[in-house]
Amino acid sequence: MLNNKNKQSNKKILAFMNAYTSGKGGGDVIFLELCKYLDQYAEITVITSWLGKKLALEYCDSLNFIIIDKRKYFKNIISTYLFRGIKALFLKIKLRSGDFLYGTSDFLPDVLPAFFYKLCNKKVIWIQKIYHIIPTNRKISFLAQNLSFFLIKLLTDKIIVINKDVKEYLIKKGFDGKKIEIIYPGINLNNIQNKKYKGCTNYDAVFVGRLVESKGIYDLIEIWSLVYKEINNAKLAIMGSGDTEIINKLIKLIKAKNLENNIDMLGYAKNNDEVYSIIQSSKLFVFPSHEEGFGLSIAEAMALGTHVVAYNLDVYKEIYGNSITYIELLNIAQFADKIVKLLNDEKLLAHYSKLGLEMVRRYDISNSAKEELSIMGLI
Repeated sequence: MLNNKNKQSNKKILAFMNAYTSGKGGGDVIFLELCKYLDQYAEITVITSWLGKKLALEYCDSLNFIIIDKRKYFKNIISTYLFRGIKALFLKIKLRSGDFLYGTSDFLPDVLPAFFYKLCNKKVIWIQKIYHIIPTNRKISFLAQNLSFFLIKLLTDKIIVINKDVKEYLIKKGFDGKKIEIIYPGINLNNIQNKKYKGCTNYDAVFVGRLVESKGIYDLIEIWSLVYKEINNAKLAIMGSGDTEIINKLIKLIKAKNLENNIDMLGYAKNNDEVYSIIQSSKLFVFPSHEEGFGLSIAEAMALGTHVVAYNLDVYKEIYGNSITYIELLNIAQFADKIVKLLNDEKLLAHYSKLGLEMVRRYDISNSAKEELSIMGLI
């Protein structure tokens, strides 16, 4: 780990993490893991909610916080984002020339206040993260992201993206390519691989992620119903949190397919060790997400030696090469067929496990941290 406990730069980082909702999104985890390194070179203050602070303290306990939303629950995303974004505009913040504004996501409650404080003080440096491009079929989210892009393009100093596709897309949209840097995210390999996890139920497959439609969670139930027809004792674990409406719909689908004995809804894990224990003891990590910027949970699964089956998104080929079993997007029958074949071939599983372990070595968080610190001029 990088070491500079004296924080000789005397810089301040004002980070906006207002878009946090529930569970553990990849962007939130990436930022909080990076904080362990950034904190050695600058004083970090995180603008967030009570929920965001609770998550942040799981990763880094030396951060400062300004809490703008004290509610201990998350309900309506539009009203909550409006509330947080507007309230963040009225903080009494003192930043000096060369201090940093840091947008941890490209959602409006993070971008809008960063834009406002940059507008008020042009001598501060605005660093903005952009993880992936929202497709046009998600109309409200797509329009909101484009409003964020408009603000980012006007005043940001440096944009950090996590794959080539996002950079190329932004350049086509008129962004200054000289301001855009590609930094592949990382995971804490040392922390994940050097622990012994307690024994638990051995699942044939596991899904870990936020329970939202874009993660392919409804596809997952359909996929497993086809797997069940071939292997009637096959068991799937679903780990993650989501809206009550979505969870109830999933439960109804599971019952409709008579899969109550084959699918366990494990909910949101209290700590990473619980998640990693389930992943490590599972034969497969199934991830039918429709859109991703990187797929952080894929890297975590690989680090634990569990092979990944996922839809064939372009970004995966750039990042993970041939270490994933790829499925044609939305081809549920093919997804199920591949799972069945892999579950019946231990040698093939072992082969892919080895490939994944070799691939994931390049994505250690320390590498990402060094690149980001260098871009910010802190090392």
